[in-house]
Amino acid sequence: MTDLVAAPVPLIRFSSEDLPEETRMEYLRDFYSRTRIGAEITPMIEDEKFRLDLAVQPLLGDTWVGRGLMTPHRATRTAVLASATNNDGVLLTRCTGRFIFSDRHTGEMPIETHDVLMANFNQTCEYVYLARDTVQTLAIDRTQLLTRLPGFEPEVSTRFDGRSPALSLLFAYAEAISRESVGSTMLGQVAAMHLADLAALALGVRGDHAEAARESGQKAARFALIKADLEQDFQNAELSAAAVAHRHGISVRYLHVLFEQSGQTFGDFVLERRLRFAMSRLTDPRCRHLRVADIAFDSGFADLTTFNRAFRRRFGATPSSVRP
Repeated sequence: MTDLVAAPVPLIRFSSEDLPEETRMEYLRDFYSRTRIGAEITPMIEDEKFRLDLAVQPLLGDTWVGRGLMTPHRATRTAVLASATNNDGVLLTRCTGRFIFSDRHTGEMPIETHDVLMANFNQTCEYVYLARDTVQTLAIDRTQLLTRLPGFEPEVSTRFDGRSPALSLLFAYAEAISRESVGSTMLGQVAAMHLADLAALALGVRGDHAEAARESGQKAARFALIKADLEQDFQNAELSAAAVAHRHGISVRYLHVLFEQSGQTFGDFVLERRLRFAMSRLTDPRCRHLRVADIAFDSGFADLTTFNRAFRRRFGATPSSVRP
């Protein structure tokens, strides 16, 4: 188990802007066909203006999440590439702009900005992206879905309304994963199982399987997104449990339950984040010109007395004494 936890799972980042212009398209075509994307790429604008920025996070088996900024292009998965990728996952895609999907079963299918497309990864197909847009993709291991949705066999590509609560939560969680490395194989496995739970709920799982998915994946995803939200808003002195609960569409009581089950209260989490931020500022030589009060208020504390007391209790020293 120790080896599993220690094994790194790197977040793969790639940008066409980092490539020499004379070999850019050759490298991009090779990268696009050989990686988990597994498709031939054909720009719909001049080669030198084509741009592709990707972040892909491998998780478990055929499960991965990705996010990319792309200029107009066609992505074609031929029979050769479909078999070469050796991926039996189910691919879910949404885009900030309209795109066109086609395969031999459904023909041409327009996918609007509020839609989510579900397709088999191992099928021949084509995606046509019409503008400079951000594309979010997640591949779910088919075996993971089958354990939650017995008999599930998505033979035909399907378009869903991505505004549904279940799909919104699924893609929000996937986006959070794609922005920062999960750090280890074990955490990657946990995230993959949570994604499978959320995907099963979005696809209509019922009965005991639905209850298990809600208890595991849905709860974990909500908590992860709440913590990510707090990482962005902890400096707000008016931050409250009620405001956070409202943003995430849950009750204040349920918010507190999520934190209690993690062994920490909402208030303790926010306080710790504020104190760590204040410590980083106080010990940074570049911030020596700032007063202690300035740092306290910038860290989210409403008054200096509360800050001084909390800081001394947490670090066993006064704010002034840790300054360089």
